[in-house]
Amino acid sequence: MKGNKLKYKINYELVVAISALVISLFTVVIYIYQAQIMSEQHKDSVWPYVFSGKSINNNDGLSIKVYNKGIGPAIIKSVQVDIQGTSYESWRSLMHSFNLDTLNFYCSNVEGTVLSPKEEMSIFGVDSYREARLVWKELQELRVRVTYCSIHDDCWNSDGSEIKINTLYTNQNSTSCQ
Repeated sequence: MKGNKLKYKINYELVVAISALVISLFTVVIYIYQAQIMSEQHKDSVWPYVFSGKSINNNDGLSIKVYNKGIGPAIIKSVQVDIQGTSYESWRSLMHSFNLDTLNFYCSNVEGTVLSPKEEMSIFGVDSYREARLVWKELQELRVRVTYCSIHDDCWNSDGSEIKINTLYTNQNSTSCQ
């Protein structure tokens, strides 16, 4: 019975080949994971942050602006204005509803505009300080909501809520300059 012992011959070349294959597969998994992390880091490195603000002074009158204080460009998709829950389709209709449409004012359509980081853009204004005070008094409750996207099509409203890109065009009408 001594002659019936099974002898296993280890094929060292096969062991080395299988080890190299396992290490290669492990390396591929690590590289895929690293690529996902780098993609997320890139998205974070171009994140826009847009908000609006209004100001009045003796020199410039009244100005309502949108600002990009983020670190990436912002693509403006829509601007909506309302006062106490009433939305306005245009700046002119807003001014008319407060009997201010005879005043001289200017406005800009900014939909589709790209705001660079640290850039600001005026969307409405009244140059005359006397007229600006009248408008300021009536528009204290004005709320401006800006919908904007990053270059990666991640989209937000200026109140910070994230939105899905496919609801952007169907749910939001922009206030026009007319």
